[in-house]
Amino acid sequence: MNTALIAGQISGLLAIAAYIPYIRACWKKEIKPSRIAWLIWAIIGSLIASSYYASGATYEMWMPLTYATGELIVFILSLRHGQGGWTRLDQISLVGAAFGFFAWWYFDSALIGLLAGLFLDFIGFGLTFVKTKKDPTSESPLAWIFWSLGAGVNILAVTTGSWTQYMYPIYMVLNNSIVMLLVLLLPRRKTK
Repeated sequence: MNTALIAGQISGLLAIAAYIPYIRACWKKEIKPSRIAWLIWAIIGSLIASSYYASGATYEMWMPLTYATGELIVFILSLRHGQGGWTRLDQISLVGAAFGFFAWWYFDSALIGLLAGLFLDFIGFGLTFVKTKKDPTSESPLAWIFWSLGAGVNILAVTTGSWTQYMYPIYMVLNNSIVMLLVLLLPRRKTK
């Protein structure tokens, strides 16, 4: 029995389990994803998965591949059911994302690609953090619980022992858990 393979598959299944209620809640207008955050995530999702694979990832690829697909679906739904788009914070985030994409392209390195991808992903989390802090009802608690659990299990899928392989799952545990705690612990009242 290969523990890393099983952990990778479980983390991918937890990510899928997270996207199901998230997409459903978005479709039913129960939540309001940040358009710019999901745009950034949709673009970099495939780039992170690619650079992660290029850096030697194997079993731990299930979660990044699931994220890339789910992020694209949520971004498309956010165009109609999301919020934000051209606030000052959104514009600054897009400039930061453009810088990250340039660094990724310019250095043409799997490690730089992974670091740039994490930087870009962090911009999306920043937007989601600010939005969720203002209105915790704009996010799905169940989805963030599953994303946090999936990222934690994905740490067990790392097979090389290389710190670069641990970067993405540890980063995802931290960020997903922060948003999850905001959604779960802040008062659940609608803001006007």
